[in-house]
Amino acid sequence: MSEWVFANGRPNEVQTEVILQEVLRPVKESLWLLMDLALMDHAAVASFARHAGIGLKNAFAGSGLAAFGDKAPHFVKLPDDAASRHAIARKFIRLAGNATAMSWLRSEKPERMLQEIFAYLAEVRVEERRMPIHCRFADTRVLPELLQVLSVEQRRRVKCVVESWSWIGRTGELRSWGGGSEGPGEKDESPVLRLSIEQFRRMQRAAEPDAVFLMLSQKTPEIVPQSEYGGFHARLCGLLDAADGFGVKAAKDRLQFVVLGLTCGEDFHAVPELQPTWRLVSGQGASLHDLMQGWSDSLWQRLDARNGKNG
Repeated sequence: MSEWVFANGRPNEVQTEVILQEVLRPVKESLWLLMDLALMDHAAVASFARHAGIGLKNAFAGSGLAAFGDKAPHFVKLPDDAASRHAIARKFIRLAGNATAMSWLRSEKPERMLQEIFAYLAEVRVEERRMPIHCRFADTRVLPELLQVLSVEQRRRVKCVVESWSWIGRTGELRSWGGGSEGPGEKDESPVLRLSIEQFRRMQRAAEPDAVFLMLSQKTPEIVPQSEYGGFHARLCGLLDAADGFGVKAAKDRLQFVVLGLTCGEDFHAVPELQPTWRLVSGQGASLHDLMQGWSDSLWQRLDARNGKNG
């Protein structure tokens, strides 16, 4: 589960202050900061942590994942003093830059229990598959979707340690998770996170816009914006949802659908001449990529005329 590659929009100064005011508001639980150091400069983070006098801990220490070393997620406990906590949190935000690497947790549990939860979320087994999958849960492109697909028992397992979890969303806003309202009951006791095929597919579908973004960046960089990534992500989600509606399933066809939407208008699929194509795709499972080879010159001219007007 490591192919989440979409960059978030970096919060501006006003957004940063709003985020800090909300995240750092006084509550009874201690505040912890988790960072995915595969996406940040470990040396810079470690140097600042030493300078600030706070201990930087490997999130996987004591588990079989400790071998990730400097590239593992690391976490710190932020000081209780309001001024120090604010200054330290702001500096870490600056060190993260655009990286989707930072989240805050409220918890009164000792660090050992946090490390156990981190290891639990990082090692995933999908039903009866033999090999575990490393889940980049500390990447905030992955974290919201992972927390969303957890079962009631799995959420209780996390909630026993983490009172709340917050992170910066794709458009620079603060997002939070509080574990739901399942109430007391049995919690998952598995040493690793076991996901059903359905849960795993939901994770894969949520990650698809990031994978498409990577392919677009490599193959057609001219249609990828240089800023406003959060808004672009929303556009990709809308186009992929539209592709679902027409039964476009193969990866190459879904990518082609997105390219057409970005270059010919996000409603390109409503062009009357394309309706036979959609009937073949949805009704017979035909390939959009293959069908495009037989599109007439007049259809291409109509699509080309839309280029740049509705994208």
